[in-house]
Amino acid sequence: PVAAGRKSARIELPAEIPGGRNFLDLRLVGPDGSLDWATLTITQPPSAKIFSLTTSSDRIKLGEDISATVRIEARANCTLTAGLYDNYGRLLDRKTERIPGSGETERTFSFSSAGAASHLARIQCHVEDERGVVQDRSEAEVFVLQKRVWDDFDIVMYLFGPNPMPGIWP
Repeated sequence: PVAAGRKSARIELPAEIPGGRNFLDLRLVGPDGSLDWATLTITQPPSAKIFSLTTSSDRIKLGEDISATVRIEARANCTLTAGLYDNYGRLLDRKTERIPGSGETERTFSFSSAGAASHLARIQCHVEDERGVVQDRSEAEVFVLQKRVWDDFDIVMYLFGPNPMPGIWP
């Protein structure tokens, strides 16, 4: 509560604020409802940051392994998780590793592309702090070379004739 006639108020924030951009919404409420409001942004450096995610190649044959190198900076203990997904969002392979909060480091993971049903796959990685809050994320794409079949192509229908209007079918 703010006493009548006061022109300022002091707000105590928690000791630990999550890394990234945080929003503090303030609202001044009187007997008849809201009188005024304000929003303040507070930016905290994340406890871990991904600098780069690079793959050993931009294309692989179906069933081959692909390796990815993640360069991160960890100011506190964290968990790095990386996974290979096909273009339909199916998880093909996943790796997780604990990273000590000791500064800048690199980790290389190898993923199997076996079971990919699409011609494009992506490696997605994220780093979480000890509370499980995602601090940063990154992704890289890789082509999966495999034999194409007619079902890989969308159907295209052309309307020819005297009345080529949508919705009117013979």
